[in-house]
Amino acid sequence: PLKRHRPIASGAISRPRAFAASAAAIATGRVLSAGLGVASLEVALGYAALNFGYATWLRRVAIADIAAIAAAFVIRATAGGVAAGVPLSRWLFVVVGFAALFVAAGKRYGDLLDPASRHSRAVLEQYSADFLLMVIGIACAVALGAYCMWALQAVRAGTGGWREATIVPFTIALLRYGLVVTDGRGGAPEEIMLGDRFMQVVGLAWALMFGLGL
Repeated sequence: PLKRHRPIASGAISRPRAFAASAAAIATGRVLSAGLGVASLEVALGYAALNFGYATWLRRVAIADIAAIAAAFVIRATAGGVAAGVPLSRWLFVVVGFAALFVAAGKRYGDLLDPASRHSRAVLEQYSADFLLMVIGIACAVALGAYCMWALQAVRAGTGGWREATIVPFTIALLRYGLVVTDGRGGAPEEIMLGDRFMQVVGLAWALMFGLGL
């Protein structure tokens, strides 16, 4: 209902121009990522391939669509680590992947409850509310468990326990998001992140604790 007003979907930008702009953007991205090293270029190519697969096929296949969305978040996090030359923890992939799956399943649940969205997404016919709620619960539990494992392992002396303390705001944030999602308001994750004051306060608390724990 809302995305139909975007430039390409509404027809404000023609198909030929859209294809040309897409090709130019992908080429520019490859050049810029290549300047950061071969690993960054490989990540960028993988991200482009995933998006192409999602736009042309995966978005129409149940489970594959939300898995692709989660994978896109993991690739973005990987891109940041590779570009900065920071070693990537295995827990990063698990936490980001399942937290993203949590968000993606919540979005599909919100779409499923919205009659207007149900008519615009054929993949929703393959889902049920009970199944999506199950995915939301599992993804949330795995993300929280992995985060706790990361926060509690090999804590350095002198950090005052701040890294372990970040478990509290992280848990509260997941619960808050889960409350919003199960109420059927998860169709637009960006609006929740940018408009929910409670989430913003908890996010700030997490950032402060995380900084103190470095």
